[in-house]
Amino acid sequence: MNKSYRSLVFLISGLVLAISLAALWVLAQRLTRPADDSTSVVFEPSSPDSGITYIDPPRVMPDFTLIDQQGQPIKLSDLRGKPTLISWGYANCPDICPLTLSDYRRMYEELGEDGARVNFVFISVDGARDTPQTLAAVFSRLRVDNIVRGMTGPHEDVMRIGADYGVQARFNPPNEHGFYTIDHTGGSFLLDAQGRWVARYTFAVDRAPIISDIQRLLAAG
Repeated sequence: MNKSYRSLVFLISGLVLAISLAALWVLAQRLTRPADDSTSVVFEPSSPDSGITYIDPPRVMPDFTLIDQQGQPIKLSDLRGKPTLISWGYANCPDICPLTLSDYRRMYEELGEDGARVNFVFISVDGARDTPQTLAAVFSRLRVDNIVRGMTGPHEDVMRIGADYGVQARFNPPNEHGFYTIDHTGGSFLLDAQGRWVARYTFAVDRAPIISDIQRLLAAG
């Protein structure tokens, strides 16, 4: 085998190896890429006083397990495959919580057929009083029982979960009848279909931008 022939063999072998490595890299990228990737979703910029904060980049949230209004265990990961809008509160809340749940019903209705493609979630910070039956009764009264998934559990567990979202709850002293109120973080938190936190809305933000953001996630697939 002369020198020029050996050089040609080495050159061809090198090219085959380079092409093979490139093909393996492309395959690895495809295999590790999420099947339903919504990172391409671009949200409209919000002004500092809009009450809307976009999480950039979207934050993967830890999984957790609580109990729903049917008394069944439910995980955050069970909700993947759909955008999820979460609020925190308690059944005896006199104002913020019923207004938020009523807004969820209106959003569901305004989304039309797409309403069924969204998870609406209410997490109780008052596990001592908010049994699954209590949440079910409140949802029925507010006509969101077929729309909202309730979650409840021990206060310590709920607040550990809430800390990942910046949620706080302060129990006020009970009155002479033992009734107490809770000052808690209001507003809603939007997760995409992969369970990543993408937006935060303060209480009383208009429904329109929330619906628009949900529609962007739905359009991304």
